[in-house]
Amino acid sequence: MNGFNTFPINVQGHEDDYLLHLDGMNCPKFNQSLTQAWPGYESKAKTQYATFLARLGQLFGTGSSMEIRDALNACDYLSWAYYHDIALTFDFSVADVNSCNDLTNSYYNYVLDVDESLNYLAANQFLKKLSDSLSTLSGHMQFHETFFFNKFLLQSRREDHLSLEEVRAQLTADNGPRFFFYMTEQVYMRLLLSGIMGKQNRAQYPQVFQTPPKPSLQFAVEVIQNNDGTKSVAAHISDVDIVLGGCGSTKCDISAFNGYLKNVANLDVPAQCAGPKQSARSFYQ
Repeated sequence: MNGFNTFPINVQGHEDDYLLHLDGMNCPKFNQSLTQAWPGYESKAKTQYATFLARLGQLFGTGSSMEIRDALNACDYLSWAYYHDIALTFDFSVADVNSCNDLTNSYYNYVLDVDESLNYLAANQFLKKLSDSLSTLSGHMQFHETFFFNKFLLQSRREDHLSLEEVRAQLTADNGPRFFFYMTEQVYMRLLLSGIMGKQNRAQYPQVFQTPPKPSLQFAVEVIQNNDGTKSVAAHISDVDIVLGGCGSTKCDISAFNGYLKNVANLDVPAQCAGPKQSARSFYQ
């Protein structure tokens, strides 16, 4: 919170999350599943994007078609230049950017399929925090009882050698914050999006995940106070409305969505991810 804000804002970087900040390398189980699924995805992508892989090799002067991992990195670079209006030493077309978007989105779907098969392991802690926030806003839980408070805020303040009472006094002056900013990267944002939509809605609305992977893409969940005193919840990615898990429309009763969250956000993530940790790397490498 700063002097320019008239309301409390909790800003959480993706490095505070158990899984999201290490590209799956913080969880051997998740990384193993990604590794096992990679050959199938790679083979399919090589066939589907064969012409474009040759085109990328021509653009970047490799002398041959690019491998999938190299193509994903090349597309990341090319898209960065396009969306930031930066000139490169070679000419490329809008069609090349569109093909890059298609390839990148196919990769995102590979990652989402893996996480979905693991019952949203990568997104589970975020889903738990979201569920607790909805319970707080609907009066079913106090903020100091939430996962977010006890896992992150309380732990960080206790490192300052404050008593539990002192920590609560500092953090609950406005008991139940209403705004959380969660800063993360494109692939992780889609993991969160997949988790809050659920398997059925992700399959029914694939266009939501075809949003071009621009340098900045906003994803928001909001709670709406209705005139009759009830609360609804809605979510958006840029200007696209999202149908949430447990819901049949873009504006959904808060209890229906939170009921869905409670059914999926129930994994013991540290136990699921127990095992020797590996060094962090990019998914693409």
